[in-house]
Order: sequence, then structure tokens, then C-alpha cells
Amino acid sequence: MLPKEIVFEGNIKNLKKLIDLKGEHIIILTETGYIPSKTIKYSDHEADAKIFSYDYLLNKTENKYQLYWKIQDFESNCEFDLMMGYLKNTFQITYLNKDGIAEIWIMYQKGCSSDVSPNEMKIIMHEGNKKFALRGIGLVDLGNFKEGGTYKLDDNFNNASNEIKNFVVRSWKDNCKQKYE
Repeated sequence: MLPKEIVFEGNIKNLKKLIDLKGEHIIILTETGYIPSKTIKYSDHEADAKIFSYDYLLNKTENKYQLYWKIQDFESNCEFDLMMGYLKNTFQITYLNKDGIAEIWIMYQKGCSSDVSPNEMKIIMHEGNKKFALRGIGLVDLGNFKEGGTYKLDDNFNNASNEIKNFVVRSWKDNCKQKYE
């Protein structure tokens, strides 16, 4: 059972509790799934989807969890194939730079397409309240046809330790190839 002060939108996809030098955290990753669009732009069968990542940190003085940071992203008014969700088995907590503050990693993709186009993909890492982002385009590899597979690190990742930079690039390479189910 989560404490009553912890609120979130969507369905829980992952939940972890951790303790680092900042304190006691509860990390929650949620997805809304497909939601009919409230405002129609193109056709009657448009859909929206959202993801949320929350870090609630225990305030020891008040003995209550307070929102420390939140990530949200969305895809809206999609009339084709909607993709908005976390990639399986990519949520991780590490201590790569050994400073006692957890590095919290999430990876997800988003897109709306009527063909075999690559989706936008992101790796977001939080260390304390500092956000790091890798943004890219997933790789579509159909043998004789390849598209995407490119990424860009933000300034925080570019200035991070080699351990963190190597980890994010390896995570990208291990997960950027789009899978069709």
C-alpha cells in the first residue's frame, strides 16, 4: 500500500523503493494506455497516451512523502498506430559514479504512424533533482531497409562521468532496435 499523499496518473508499470544520500524514495512509473482524444483534429478515432515517472522523497520532519521530481510525456491526436510506453526491462537504478546518490534510468518510445517508421525514443536519467536526457529515433532494420538509430546527448550527459556516458550509450545500442509484436 502506498501512503495516501502519493498521487499519480495512469496505471503502475513499475514501482521501487530506494534509499540514498538524499533520503528514502518511492519511484513510480505509469502509463495511461490508449485514451480517446477529447479534442478531435483529424478523424473520429483519434487516441492519446501518456507516461509519467514520479520520485517521491520522504520528508522526515513531516513524516510524509513529497514529490521530488516528475517526468511526463505524451502522444496525442493519433489516428493511426499509437506507441507511447516504457521499453521492457530498461528501468534501472545505478550508482555508477559512486557519489551515494541514485541514478534513476527510464527508457521509452513514442510515435504515431501508419507505416513502418521509427519511433522517437528517449533515455531519461535523474540523479537527485538533476535531469539527463538522450533523445533519438529508434532503429527500423528490415534487412534491406534501415532507418533511424540516431541519438543526441544533452549537455548534462555530455558533461557526465565516463561511467555514466558509457552506460547511456550502451543502453541505447542495446534497445534502439524497434520490435514489432
